[in-house]
Amino acid sequence: MKKRNIITIGIILILIISATLLQKLYIEPNYHKRFIEYNIVNPKEGFIVYKNNHRSLTFCLSKFDEDSIYNKYAQISESEAFRKPEIDKYIHSRFMVTVDTYDKAEIGNKLEKLPNSNKCYLYKNDSVFRYNCLSIPEEIREIIAIDEWKENELGFWKLESEYELE
Repeated sequence: MKKRNIITIGIILILIISATLLQKLYIEPNYHKRFIEYNIVNPKEGFIVYKNNHRSLTFCLSKFDEDSIYNKYAQISESEAFRKPEIDKYIHSRFMVTVDTYDKAEIGNKLEKLPNSNKCYLYKNDSVFRYNCLSIPEEIREIIAIDEWKENELGFWKLESEYELE
């Protein structure tokens, strides 16, 4: 009986060590690499078609203009919330954002995330706002230096006509 318990404990320890090594050596590095490539390195641009707050603070972005989005999505009921992104294949990107960016943005606004940074512009009516649009985990911040707006630059806005002159 003792020998059987020792073998069982040995097998359990081997499984735990194997799972831990798999997590540390394969899963975490790939997660970090994908997060950096998809969310930080790549630029994102589009009009906000849908704001998902059911599971995460995510925007569904479309390349279509503001009028098309408003006319298409204004009549859809909330009961169709989970089906919205599939309608007519409008969505070209999904983007998880910070609470501040999520609260300030509305459907039809244009969002532009700059490449190789956490900087976003939110084009709202005739104004342009600045936000740090991603919640970046500390492990990622230790791996790569991330360009962000300074605290005094956040929410800064200009009228579009002034913005275009610069």
